Amino acid sequence: MLPGIAFLPPQSCIFQNNSPHTILTEITGYPPCWNPQSEKTPIEKDGGFRFIDQNNYFSPTAPHTPTLRAVNTCRPDINLNSINFITDRSNLVKLYKLISGYVPQAYFGPDSCKQEPELRIDVEVIGSSLLLSRWEPRSSQVLDDSQYQGFSDNFANMFTRYPDPAAGLGTDARSQGHHRVLAYMLGEHRFMVRYQADACAETVEELKNMCGGDKSASGLEGIKEKHTRMSRKLMANYTDIPVRKTPNQIHPHSSIIGIKCISSRKAIDLSRSLPQAFFSQTRQLFVGPHLSGKIKRIQNFDLAAPLADWERENESSVKKMVVMLEKIRKVVNGIKGKRAAVIFDWEKRGDGVRIYARNDVDVGIPRDLVERWGY
Repeated sequence: MLPGIAFLPPQSCIFQNNSPHTILTEITGYPPCWNPQSEKTPIEKDGGFRFIDQNNYFSPTAPHTPTLRAVNTCRPDINLNSINFITDRSNLVKLYKLISGYVPQAYFGPDSCKQEPELRIDVEVIGSSLLLSRWEPRSSQVLDDSQYQGFSDNFANMFTRYPDPAAGLGTDARSQGHHRVLAYMLGEHRFMVRYQADACAETVEELKNMCGGDKSASGLEGIKEKHTRMSRKLMANYTDIPVRKTPNQIHPHSSIIGIKCISSRKAIDLSRSLPQAFFSQTRQLFVGPHLSGKIKRIQNFDLAAPLADWERENESSVKKMVVMLEKIRKVVNGIKGKRAAVIFDWEKRGDGVRIYARNDVDVGIPRDLVERWGY
């Protein structure tokens, strides 16, 4: 179902000047590295500030701008009109669950701990592409004692870390997220899918040995130096997202891992992680079972065989999802302004979809990026 997977330039988000809403997109960035710890060290409960949707937090008027800026900088050869759907992984996971009959029992959102009966995704048609933007009530939250608190955030903070400049990898330890982009086919439709990578399987030292400290080549699969020079010239005119082009190589996709922290009182159920892993083609999962924050033993799973089984068993649901998206694209293409909010009822499994025209005054995707579609 997924022929011809292409790995596009990853982006890392870095806070600038200690301002929480000022961001630099670093292309190509490295993911955080696996950072083994003593499993006797207790993990504190999650609390305080946390992201819900980084891209919306940093680029609220056009969440796809960081990805499109990355692709425009490093892969100007890509014909965006050949991409049918541009989306975050989270949208595909939610739509797959919707089609499959999954109904969320509880929604641990920024404001409450109650069931969320509907799913909203904001969409826009540009050229031949339907862009799907994740929608949440808020893009960040501050956890307090009245809200559900797990250990997942602090588990990731303890067991992963970004390479700092001293490692000689041309990275910035202030990175707040590493986002990667895949292009692949589902049926006869081409998808460009962005997702936030949890980490890579290598430690900082192992990553340094892999890269060899050689920053003389871009490693960006056919991108010529003339494109790099052109991009640097254009960067002076970008007012939406500052971009720093690095000479880093694209880190191998096979090295990317998913990370989960679960209660040791529960059995590890890989099936819960497979939809997310499928839509980003993540083949490794590291799980940290804990008892009141004390990790028992890190368990590593190779997801290649489970993913092959999952794809075979869920092919019908994925096809239904793609058909639904194509119908939405045609409807939105006929709406003035070609922007809409799409509302799904979890209990209706994709039936009764409501589409409302959006009359936002947001600036939206910058004009120079829209021109990539030939407009």
